[in-house]
Amino acid sequence: MEARLCSVGHGLMEKRSGLMDDTRLTRVTGDAERLAALDIVAPLPRQPLQRRRLGGGRVCPP
Repeated sequence: MEARLCSVGHGLMEKRSGLMDDTRLTRVTGDAERLAALDIVAPLPRQPLQRRRLGGGRVCPP
Protein backbone atom coordinates (compact mmCIF):
# COMPACT_ATOMS: atom_id res chain seq x y z
CA MET A 1 0.00 0.00 0.00
CA GLU A 2 1.25 3.47 -0.87
CA ALA A 3 1.73 6.10 1.85
CA ARG A 4 0.05 9.45 1.18
CA LEU A 5 0.40 12.76 2.97
CA CYS A 6 -3.04 13.95 4.11
CA SER A 7 -2.31 16.67 6.68
CA VAL A 8 0.44 19.20 7.31
CA GLY A 9 1.42 21.26 10.36
CA HIS A 10 2.22 24.98 10.26
CA GLY A 11 3.86 27.05 12.98
CA LEU A 12 4.65 30.68 13.77
CA MET A 13 7.92 31.07 15.67
CA GLU A 14 9.04 34.20 17.50
CA LYS A 15 12.28 35.44 15.96
CA ARG A 16 14.30 36.35 19.05
CA SER A 17 13.47 33.58 21.50
CA GLY A 18 12.64 30.79 19.07
CA LEU A 19 9.40 29.96 20.90
CA MET A 20 6.29 28.85 19.02
CA ASP A 21 3.54 31.48 19.04
CA ASP A 22 0.85 29.69 17.07
CA THR A 23 0.28 26.44 15.19
CA ARG A 24 -2.23 25.08 12.68
CA LEU A 25 -2.94 21.65 11.24
CA THR A 26 -4.51 21.62 7.78
CA ARG A 27 -5.36 19.19 5.01
CA VAL A 28 -2.90 19.03 2.16
CA THR A 29 -3.98 21.20 -0.78
CA GLY A 30 -2.11 23.26 -3.32
CA ASP A 31 -2.40 26.44 -1.28
CA ALA A 32 -2.52 25.16 2.33
CA GLU A 33 0.69 26.93 3.37
CA ARG A 34 -0.40 30.35 2.09
CA LEU A 35 -3.86 30.11 3.64
CA ALA A 36 -2.49 28.91 6.98
CA ALA A 37 0.08 31.74 7.06
CA LEU A 38 -2.61 34.35 6.42
CA ASP A 39 -4.83 32.78 9.07
CA ILE A 40 -2.01 32.76 11.65
CA VAL A 41 -0.82 36.38 11.14
CA ALA A 42 -4.30 37.97 10.77
CA PRO A 43 -4.97 38.44 14.53
CA LEU A 44 -1.50 39.84 15.27
CA PRO A 45 -1.45 43.53 16.23
CA ARG A 46 -0.22 45.98 13.63
CA GLN A 47 2.25 48.65 14.58
CA PRO A 48 2.04 51.86 12.56
CA LEU A 49 4.94 52.57 10.19
CA GLN A 50 6.36 49.05 10.60
CA ARG A 51 6.27 46.19 8.16
CA ARG A 52 5.67 42.62 9.15
CA ARG A 53 8.62 40.47 8.29
CA LEU A 54 7.83 36.85 7.68
CA GLY A 55 10.05 34.05 6.52
CA GLY A 56 9.17 30.62 5.30
CA GLY A 57 11.03 27.41 5.59
CA ARG A 58 10.64 23.70 5.38
CA VAL A 59 11.69 21.21 8.00
CA CYS A 60 12.29 17.78 6.54
CA PRO A 61 13.07 14.71 8.61
CA PRO A 62 16.55 13.26 8.09
